[in-house]
Amino acid sequence: MTRPYTPTDATIRAWVGDQSFSRGQGYYRQHAITNPRRQGDTLKAHCFGSAPQPYRVEVTLGEDRIVSDRCSCPIGSHCKHGAALLLTWVNDADAFTVVEELAAGLDRLSKADLVALVTKMVDRHPDLEQLLELSVLSAGAKTHSLDPALVERQVDAVFNNIDYEYGSEIDVAEQLAAIKELGDGYAGKEEWRNAALVYKTVIEGVLENYGMFHDEGGELGEVVNECVSALEPCLANAQDPALRELILRTLFDTYHWDVDYGGIDMGYEADDLILAFATPAEKRQVVEWVQQVMPAGDSWSDSYHRQRYGHFLLSLQADELDDETFLRICRETSRSHDLVQRLLQLQRVEEAIAAAQRSSDYDLLTMEEIFAEHEQEQLFSRLMLERARTSQDRRIHEWLKAWAEQRGDTATALHYAETLFWQQPSTASYRELKKLAQQSGQWAALQPKIMAQLAAEPRYHPIRIQLHLEESEIDQALALLQAPQTPQWMVFGASIQLEVARAAAEPRPHAAIDIYLKNARQLIAQRNRTSYAAAADRLAAVRDLYRKLGEEEGWRQLIANLRQEHRTLRALQDELNKAGL
Repeated sequence: MTRPYTPTDATIRAWVGDQSFSRGQGYYRQHAITNPRRQGDTLKAHCFGSAPQPYRVEVTLGEDRIVSDRCSCPIGSHCKHGAALLLTWVNDADAFTVVEELAAGLDRLSKADLVALVTKMVDRHPDLEQLLELSVLSAGAKTHSLDPALVERQVDAVFNNIDYEYGSEIDVAEQLAAIKELGDGYAGKEEWRNAALVYKTVIEGVLENYGMFHDEGGELGEVVNECVSALEPCLANAQDPALRELILRTLFDTYHWDVDYGGIDMGYEADDLILAFATPAEKRQVVEWVQQVMPAGDSWSDSYHRQRYGHFLLSLQADELDDETFLRICRETSRSHDLVQRLLQLQRVEEAIAAAQRSSDYDLLTMEEIFAEHEQEQLFSRLMLERARTSQDRRIHEWLKAWAEQRGDTATALHYAETLFWQQPSTASYRELKKLAQQSGQWAALQPKIMAQLAAEPRYHPIRIQLHLEESEIDQALALLQAPQTPQWMVFGASIQLEVARAAAEPRPHAAIDIYLKNARQLIAQRNRTSYAAAADRLAAVRDLYRKLGEEEGWRQLIANLRQEHRTLRALQDELNKAGL
């Protein structure tokens, strides 16, 4: 037998990552790998880790590369256990026992021997009985009518026998995928009832137990999505009314679950499949199901659900609805966009205005294209101007500022720019206000008023400093930073301190040095290595300023005193050494 590929340490590191490689080295040195075996090009072993029981790990090698790996740990692959196995292979290949390929060994056994072997396996690992039952089911004759209880027992066993811990959804998804394959087998034989029954049961199992898992990787969601997709040929080919209703109900229940959960695309094809394959009579049945779950409350959640269900209702009845029924459904389900669109199509402009006025700020903002489509841009701007009188939504005022600028109406644009500035004072909104005020020749009068109004409230001290820096008024910024602060709870953040220090470095270097030193001492007082590294960065800036001033002796004395003062802080001394200080 040809010896498989032997990877280098660099190859193993690239496969598992730096952290897993480093930990894998520790496992290798601790002899955590036990019972190493080589089966063809696959390495197999157990690896003791953080769990009481060892993990099962295997790696398949190609002629000149690592092909794949798998581990029973929560990570599943590319892990430290795989790294330990590969390092054992690289450094001690003779420890691996060569074993025969599984299929070849089983092929030589008689039927009686195989039955005896399987019986022993089930005695030792009772959960294998579920897998055996699956195999028996999938080998059934074409005329076999599947008992729903058998499939339910298979799915229940998956959730009842799992350890509910982080990452367990991966194992659950793998087991459910094996059950889904049973349905695929029935579908391949055009046994649509049996196939649909399997897919339905798997979907229900996931939806009923989904809250028990994190499913950050979407493994369980993918199982549901695959089952929903697999129901398409079942519905397309099913003739029996009872079977069709079973499939449609499964699709609707999946859609309903996703809407109630907040919309995570669980079974995202479900509603589209209903629309594509349901008959007119079946769509009327689905309409009844939708109406039964329609929420009646006034909460945001209820409104969201009504909008989702409303869209589905309109789609289900698209070929049968008259205008008035369409409008009624829109009103009942908060479908404001569809409502305004249809009213404008019917040239019922006053009703469209009233509907837009009742909509939320966000919904109104997103109606711009609807009004433009019907050449009602002027009407939309009127609605926005009206809304701005009562709304504090920045997006409304931003839209009106841009609209006014586009029309060349600088006075109106300036009004909304000033409104936006006072809603959220910042250097960006200040620049925009300044630009428009300069265009209209009002900046000289407006700027002092703004600064005076900001000065009247202590909470605006930080933005005042930033605006002085924006205007290159370094001395004023320094004075504010160094002045006694009221109220006493206000402490200027490090970012503002550093902004002033950087701006003052050229015109006021000694002031910049004082700011950097103060911030460095604040960081040192936090007593952690990350803060020490940041303090070293500030001190490097101090050193550079002393050098520019030609005062290097002052720097040497300062850093010597600081090192002596904190001589017991080894981590700080280490960070200062790294920074060359």
